[in-house]
Amino acid sequence: MRKSAICITAILVALTASAQTAPPVFEVVSIKAYMPGQQRQDFSFQYLPGGRFSARGVPIPLLVAEAYGTARLNPSEEFRKLDVSRIERDVYDIEAIALMDALPPGTSGKARNDKIREMLKTLLADRFKLRVHYESKEQPVYAIVVAKGGHKLNSAEECPDKPTSFFDPGSCHSMEDLTIFAQRTARLELPVIDKTGLTGLYSFPPVDWSSIMPGRNEGNDPNRPTFDDLLGKLGLKLERQKAVVDMLFVDHVEPPTTEN
Repeated sequence: MRKSAICITAILVALTASAQTAPPVFEVVSIKAYMPGQQRQDFSFQYLPGGRFSARGVPIPLLVAEAYGTARLNPSEEFRKLDVSRIERDVYDIEAIALMDALPPGTSGKARNDKIREMLKTLLADRFKLRVHYESKEQPVYAIVVAKGGHKLNSAEECPDKPTSFFDPGSCHSMEDLTIFAQRTARLELPVIDKTGLTGLYSFPPVDWSSIMPGRNEGNDPNRPTFDDLLGKLGLKLERQKAVVDMLFVDHVEPPTTEN
């Protein structure tokens, strides 16, 4: 009898540990694939109050980059054997809603977005059969550092339900957000890392980020600003350094199951 009680206790402990380590998931997920030739709208990501996530016209590589907070994906040898053209071409709309108690009231915008990204990783593994791994490598990078006169950012430690778009003057960001935005928008030739030492959330002074967007005022226009020019308005700058970078490799991914 005592042995049975011990066995039951062990099973309950194992089940509890399993529940505690289970990855966070969305309660409701809808995935819509665009048909070949179907006109798509401009791609977008939205992190919304209540644990809602919305993506419009997004290809698989951008979904992976968004979930893992990176601008650079590296294909593994296993990945190169897949139908890469379809993976890069096909686009999707995704609507997802977290469990009701997944995000308590008053959760900060950053905490909310971090939790939703974890749920997005689970969604990609489940519905897109995504497998990834990291490899560390020392290489040249651009480091964002605080300029000599100090930064001009306004601390905004909580930011509940504030927007997270750099094109919205009322938005709220971390330095990690800035490095990801730099690599996606400024199209710099090296990885970008944060060496500011700023760990909080901040409201940024107004900056015309659209002026460095690809296709905007390109060519030999001497007045076209660089990403470093815009950083200067924030009291930040770029420095070329060497650093060990964690590189994300995609091993496998495939078109998803689209049933709700």
